[in-house]
Amino acid sequence: MKKHIILGAVFTALASTSALAESFPLGGGITLTPSLDARVRFETVDQDNAVADAEALTVRLRPGISLGSGGFSLLVEGEGTFGIVNHYNDTNAANGVEPYSVVADPESIELNRAQLQYKSKAVTLTAGRQRINIDDQRFVGSVGWRQNEQTFDAGKGCSVRYRSAEPMHGRSGRFSAAMRGRAMRSAAITSSLAREPVSAR
Repeated sequence: MKKHIILGAVFTALASTSALAESFPLGGGITLTPSLDARVRFETVDQDNAVADAEALTVRLRPGISLGSGGFSLLVEGEGTFGIVNHYNDTNAANGVEPYSVVADPESIELNRAQLQYKSKAVTLTAGRQRINIDDQRFVGSVGWRQNEQTFDAGKGCSVRYRSAEPMHGRSGRFSAAMRGRAMRSAAITSSLAREPVSAR
């Protein structure tokens, strides 16, 4: 199977629009920060099977808004994935039988994150629908290379992290066959130790 992902120079520029976020003071120590992340993605799948090769040109828009005051912040972020070239199986059962290889970027509009966070020098506490990436994301992560990000309804505290996670949202679309039956309820405690490099004298 050959799989090609193309993010051209123009597309790559679109992938980092969240850097344009700017904060606006509202008074009383409260700031408003709107944000927008956009990405255009083209992926092809050349697979030796009974279905046709896939071509998927998709656009992802992720608008958000954050209110902050002191160490507290409230973030609400939506996510929409839209197909421009739809010659692919997006794994969404509602679309019926699609005679193409799989590209797991279904069209969808959903709430991506809605989180309340407190952050200080000593601790960071986050509650709500949020992005969770543990270590190298081998087992738990946001699957950021796909258009539809995977987020979790969870509580999180650092630097010793306790997470209580509810059903995950995203990746193959909340209503797709690939996600059916995969809702999860779990708890995890992780910790990490940072160590300064030892230099010889």
